[in-house]
Amino acid sequence: MQRAVDDYNDANPPVGGFTYDSFPWRGAWLRGTVGHLLRMAAHRYRRNALRYSAGGLTVQDQEKFLEYDRAAEQAMAEYLTWVQRKKVSININSGYGSVGPSPYGRRGLW
Repeated sequence: MQRAVDDYNDANPPVGGFTYDSFPWRGAWLRGTVGHLLRMAAHRYRRNALRYSAGGLTVQDQEKFLEYDRAAEQAMAEYLTWVQRKKVSININSGYGSVGPSPYGRRGLW
């Protein structure tokens, strides 16, 4: 879960840093966490993949890493796209924000 927060903090533009305890967007955070967990599962299946034969039967019960890689890449792509859009949105709102009334009003211009 920390890796998903780190992905957010490391992405550009550098606005709004969060910790594990203060990350406010739980749904997106869960998507990033799932992506990291699927990636770890893919590494595990890749590491443990061993074809063996016994009695004329071939067993490949650990060769699931390609499916997990695809699922991980999809989840991470969704999360990182969200991160980029959210950070750009925050950056734009910080730059433009809201403009209050001018102390000069509309005097003497026309």
